[in-house]
Amino acid sequence: MAKRLILNEQIKAENVRLLDEDGTQLGIMPFAKALELARSKEVELALVAVHPETPVCKLLDYGKHQYQQNKLASQQKTRQKKHEIKGVRIGFNTSEHDLEVKINMALGFLKKNHPIKVQLQLRGREMAYKNFALDKAKKFAEMLAEHAELESAPRLQGFQITMILNPKKTVHSSNQPKTEPAAQ
Repeated sequence: MAKRLILNEQIKAENVRLLDEDGTQLGIMPFAKALELARSKEVELALVAVHPETPVCKLLDYGKHQYQQNKLASQQKTRQKKHEIKGVRIGFNTSEHDLEVKINMALGFLKKNHPIKVQLQLRGREMAYKNFALDKAKKFAEMLAEHAELESAPRLQGFQITMILNPKKTVHSSNQPKTEPAAQ
């Protein structure tokens, strides 16, 4: 939300430096004359900069100003990239087919440009086979190597192995070298 401006009678100054709606300077004048000018043009007198000698005021349509500020804030909000970390859990005994299903799910997240946190849960005696579980996590990362790059390698944290995969940056086809036609 845009900050509120100090308008009309709320401005406490004897003299003000006045700007027109388009930003051209009208000069330094008494506050009463500036306020009278604003009312004659049916706009607001807004304080835009505070200076010790003469504050800077501008003639503006306050409703239009608020609309433009809200529109600008909305545009900035939509430009922000929201990359939520998505989670994929695999188990120690996850079968090949189930692993393919998880890979397809991860590919969907990567195509939408989301990073992925892969978790492999170890239960009970599975902790004795940590190396096998680490290999399984590495295999999962290798299967996604074409679409993702490893941000943090698989590591054991308590009873689970975690790793983070980021989507690879796409290279545009215009950057590819052109092949010359074969000599005849």
